[in-house]
Amino acid sequence: MTTTINASNSGGGGLVQTADASGVLALQTAGVTAVTISAAQVATFAQAPVLPAASIPQAALAAGVAGNGPAFLVSGAGTACANGVATLITFTSETFDTNGCYNNTGSTVTLNGVSAPAYSFAPNVAGYYEIYRVYIFRRFCRR
Repeated sequence: MTTTINASNSGGGGLVQTADASGVLALQTAGVTAVTISAAQVATFAQAPVLPAASIPQAALAAGVAGNGPAFLVSGAGTACANGVATLITFTSETFDTNGCYNNTGSTVTLNGVSAPAYSFAPNVAGYYEIYRVYIFRRFCRR
């Protein structure tokens, strides 16, 4: 079971709560779960966040987000990897790129006066950058 908080739109609408002792919390709108938070405080979103298609300028970000430097969010389709072989993971789809510093092409380009190899981040502002990534590995077996 799960403790649920639902912003209901049925009947008169309103906030509907159901509780249990599992330590799992589900946030819902109209009975559809948007976020589940486990007892270990790991949040799982039902859908990826939706951001505007255009780049988000640095000035539009909250204070302290990405400091004074560029920020980007990219994703890519599956990349086949062979055992023991170095493989370039290609992130071709940009969700946002605040300063145009991510090269999502298969060739070297110049971005803001900086040479950027294929599928790379070439910031034009000196600083410390946090890199966060998620890989999903799938293994298919034939019997």
